[in-house]
Amino acid sequence: MIQLTKNTWSQQEYIDLRSDTTTQPTDSMREAMYSATVGDDTLGDDPTVKELEALAADMCGMEAALLCPSGMMANTLAMRMLTGFGDKVFCIRQHMYGSGVFAATSLTPVFLPVSKGHLVWDEVEQTVDSSASLLCYENTYNGGGGVAVTPEETRRLRQLADDAGIGLYLDGARIFNAAVALDCPADQLVSPATMAMFCLSKGLSAPIGSLLLGPEDLIDEARSMRHMLGGSMRQAGIIAAAGIVALNEQIDQLQRDHANAKKLARGLAELPTVELEIPAEEVDTNIIFFRARPPWTNQQIVDALAEENILALVLGERIRAVTHRHIDSDDIAAVLDVLRGLNRPAHSQPAQGRSS
Repeated sequence: MIQLTKNTWSQQEYIDLRSDTTTQPTDSMREAMYSATVGDDTLGDDPTVKELEALAADMCGMEAALLCPSGMMANTLAMRMLTGFGDKVFCIRQHMYGSGVFAATSLTPVFLPVSKGHLVWDEVEQTVDSSASLLCYENTYNGGGGVAVTPEETRRLRQLADDAGIGLYLDGARIFNAAVALDCPADQLVSPATMAMFCLSKGLSAPIGSLLLGPEDLIDEARSMRHMLGGSMRQAGIIAAAGIVALNEQIDQLQRDHANAKKLARGLAELPTVELEIPAEEVDTNIIFFRARPPWTNQQIVDALAEENILALVLGERIRAVTHRHIDSDDIAAVLDVLRGLNRPAHSQPAQGRSS
């Protein structure tokens, strides 16, 4: 099993499918960071941060935006703005629940049924009511294999929330993946929500940062709460400069990531050693979930890939592979070659390893 250390790891040595968070900033991002005009964002006078926040709000059809150090902080702030202590919240088993945001804000989840990454609408419509204070969803749905929620589904969620008299929150960490996959403007996917967030540091390749979006009064309140949670930053224009480049230059790149994910899914579908969680033709964006078939285990599959300098993750009972700008078509071919090799006679009996 390979071991990654800060002294031995480099982006060039590995095909890294663990996450699109492993993306490195582009040369133009580094140049923009070096030359950024900065101020003290806590005092509200960093011009580059203001430019990024205005750009993000405009692209997403929202009144205002707030730069946060992480998506988890943005989600936490939104829960503080939109719920009360101990409230019930309708949600899928999404990232913001699994990451601990609900626990940090003392919320009680009421889980909505999902099948192959899609809401089971008949049951959802019977479940959502005024007993909770908020309806949350994720676009793209990470745990569902990167499924993109359409504008029509988004409006349907808005109507459900309105009928129940509750708010609607979008965890849109990869919202631009969804917009590219659906060939629609991001604002059609974001503006129906009461508040929303998206990440700069995943497929868009910026080194850090997420944007919380919403009405100006709630964003002003969130700005004060961000300070209380330790999220205020000083010369944050250095971070914001990379975010501006990400929004202006990196969105089109996502289409290539999706094409590579589809190529990977089609190849995996042909292998007897693994099975896809959703059919290859239904892959929307850049996230693939699959699992080992006996006698292989998920961990043995991941270990076999790692021996060939290919990195993937075992998450629960599944293996996750995520494409991004550092992954090209040749890399996908190399991954599939390794997995095909596991069927050759010399590898017909898997070595002993950890089971998932």
